[in-house]
Amino acid sequence: MRQHAERHLVLVNRPRWQAIEDFEEIKAKVEARAPDIEVFIVTATARHSVQRKKAARRPSLVVSPSPLGEFAPDRGRILRGRIIPKDAQLRRLRQLGIPVPMSEILTPGTRLDPALWGPVLLLKPLGQRWTSHGLGMSLVPTEKLRYRPPQDYPADHPGRHTPFMVQNFIDTGKHAGCYRVNTLLGRPLYSTYIELPEPRVDLANLTDENPVTPIASNSTAFGPRRRRYVEDPEILDLAFRCHGAYPDVPVMGVDILRDVNTGKLYVLELNTGSDTWHISSDYFAPNRVGENTRERMIAQFGAWDVAADALIEHTRRFAI
Repeated sequence: MRQHAERHLVLVNRPRWQAIEDFEEIKAKVEARAPDIEVFIVTATARHSVQRKKAARRPSLVVSPSPLGEFAPDRGRILRGRIIPKDAQLRRLRQLGIPVPMSEILTPGTRLDPALWGPVLLLKPLGQRWTSHGLGMSLVPTEKLRYRPPQDYPADHPGRHTPFMVQNFIDTGKHAGCYRVNTLLGRPLYSTYIELPEPRVDLANLTDENPVTPIASNSTAFGPRRRRYVEDPEILDLAFRCHGAYPDVPVMGVDILRDVNTGKLYVLELNTGSDTWHISSDYFAPNRVGENTRERMIAQFGAWDVAADALIEHTRRFAI
């Protein structure tokens, strides 16, 4: 026990989703800068009865980028990752005045005005299983939008299993692209722009639904995606504001689009419960090559310094 500690910070690690070495780096920086805080590291795969009891002796803040799993703290305010449906995210962000694409659920009676929604719409499946790699997305002229019942889709199509969301299409340019800001408590750990190598369909010649054009920057169906690091203050500020939508979710992968015609920014979605700690996640390992190494991601903003400062502030404010 630290002699002068007044509060405890509990970091919950999920093996393979985050390297525990990352948390140890953060712990060292927090304790070096804040003598009033003692940091405990536990894993989501165990109950940690001894650590749990020790942590409960003082006001605590529990921070878990992923769901808590087996760990159940005896005390403390809990911030943890969780799945939030995309339509619920957009409603919440819109309520806070954060710019998002227009959207609604596709139903048999859906008819949308091109004068309001624009000439092209994006159809995307709502189920979490289908949105991870752009599966099932398509573009359709607004005037041609029609509901199709599940039985009209092929057996392996997302339309068989989940409803569709309709959004006005935000044109990011000839090649689909998206900003991804990975944040901890709203602070950017790193920020990249991701772009598909293949050009999207010519919108001027789109006459019917196009289900195969490259439009989702998280798709891997059209070859390796191009990534570059960006430090745009407008992008970072918008990502920070998104934390206010779900302040109990500590880590977010905020996806932001910039309209190539107007320059306006839109928040596409908040990745709140999936494998978004890409600095060390097993999932992202194949992409940590070339310029996109773990060291480069950490160095962009000084990720562990950013994390330590944010966690110190939140522990002092919210530990109970």
